[in-house]
Amino acid sequence: MLPNTDPSQQTGNTSLINNGANGGSLGYGDPVTGQRVPYFQNFNFGIQRALTNATTLQANYVGSLGHFVPGQTRGYWSDKLDPRYLVLGSLLTQAATPGNIAKANAIIPGIALPYKTFAGKSATVAQALLPFPQYSGLSDVWGDIGNTSYNALEITLAQRTWQGLTFNVNYTYAKALGDVDTTRGGYALPAGVVVGSTRDYAQGEIDHSWQANAQKQRLVVYGVWDLPFGKGKRFTGGPAFIRPLTADWQFSSIFQYNSGAPLQVSASTCTTSLVTATCLPNLIPGYMGPVRQNGSLGSNFTAGGASPVYLNSAGFQKMSNFAYQIGNAPDRAPYNLWSPGTHNFDMSVRKSFPIWEQVRFTFQADCFNVENKVTFGYASTNIDATNFGQTNLGSGNRDWQFAGHIDF
Repeated sequence: MLPNTDPSQQTGNTSLINNGANGGSLGYGDPVTGQRVPYFQNFNFGIQRALTNATTLQANYVGSLGHFVPGQTRGYWSDKLDPRYLVLGSLLTQAATPGNIAKANAIIPGIALPYKTFAGKSATVAQALLPFPQYSGLSDVWGDIGNTSYNALEITLAQRTWQGLTFNVNYTYAKALGDVDTTRGGYALPAGVVVGSTRDYAQGEIDHSWQANAQKQRLVVYGVWDLPFGKGKRFTGGPAFIRPLTADWQFSSIFQYNSGAPLQVSASTCTTSLVTATCLPNLIPGYMGPVRQNGSLGSNFTAGGASPVYLNSAGFQKMSNFAYQIGNAPDRAPYNLWSPGTHNFDMSVRKSFPIWEQVRFTFQADCFNVENKVTFGYASTNIDATNFGQTNLGSGNRDWQFAGHIDF
C-alpha cells in the first residue's frame, strides 16, 4: 500500500493531492481471519445421587474455551500507533517537519518520513509512524482474535412431587474470563509503557480480566405446593358446605439471587488515543485504604437529593498525571469491586372453584417483587466524572397481576 497516494484509493496526507488533504477511512477484510468463525470447546461432567425416592442431588462441572471471539483489536490492521513510540512524548503531536523527524530519529533510530510527499494539516510525527499514514483511519473488519474461558460448578437439588410439593434449588459458582472487553494497544506492550511496570506484556495480556457479564454466584429456588385439601387428597377440606373455599389451593414461588457484575473503573484523560481504544486509570501502589465508603450503594440516598459518593477515588491515579503511558488498572473489578448483588422474590396463588360437572373457574393472583426491593446502580465509574461513585435513581417496584378463566 505504501507509498500509494492515488486519490481514487481515498488516500491523502500528501502534497500531491488536494493540498495535502486528510485521507479517507477504509475497512480491511483479512482473508485469513475472515474465513474463521468463533469456535468454542465445551466440556462437562457430573455426578447424581438419589437421596430419597423423590429427591436427587446433582453436581456438575461446566467448562468452555472460546477462540477468535470478537472484541480484541489488532493494532496494525486498525492503523494504531505502536506503543513503543510513546517514548517520543509530546513530539508525537508535532508536525512532521525535517527538524522534528530528526529529533524523533535521535530517540528511536530509523524513524523517517513514510514517503517523500508526506504533508498536510494532519501530517504529524504520530501520523507518520502509523502503519498506513496515508489514511485517516482503518477498521479491522474481521480481526476477531479474542479469547474467553468459563468454568463453573453447578449444584441442583430436585424434589419430584411428594405430598403435593415440588421444588428445585439451583446454585452456580462460576468464573468467566477473557480479553474481549477492552483493548489497550492491540500490540505487545514494551517495558515502561504501562505505569509502574518494568515488564513486557504480550498482545492482549494486560486486558485479560473478568468478562463484563460475569456472575460469580447465582441461586434460583422455585417450587409449587398443592395444598392437601380437596377431593382425592389427604384431607377433604371440612364439611361439604365449606369445601369450595378450603379445597384446591395451589401456591408457587421463585427466588433469584445474582451476585453482581465486575465493575470497570475508567478514565477520560489519557494522552494515548492513537494507541489505546480504552482509557483506564492507574492504581495507587500499595494502597490499603477503603475503596467503598458511605455504606452500601443507595444508603442515605433520597430521590431528588444529592447522592453520597460510594467509591473512594483515593485508590486511583488520574492519567493526566501520566502522559503517554497506559494505566495499569485491570479491565474489570479493580480492588475486587463488583456491582451490588440483586435478588427477587415472586409468589403466586391459584384457587379452583367447581361450577358444574367438569366446568371449573380458576382464579390466580401473582405478586412480583414481593419485598418491593429497589436496586441501585452507579451513575458513573469514570474517575474523571463529577458524579464518580454516586448513584442514580434505583429501579424495582412491587407489581400485582390478577387473572381468572373458566375450564371446561
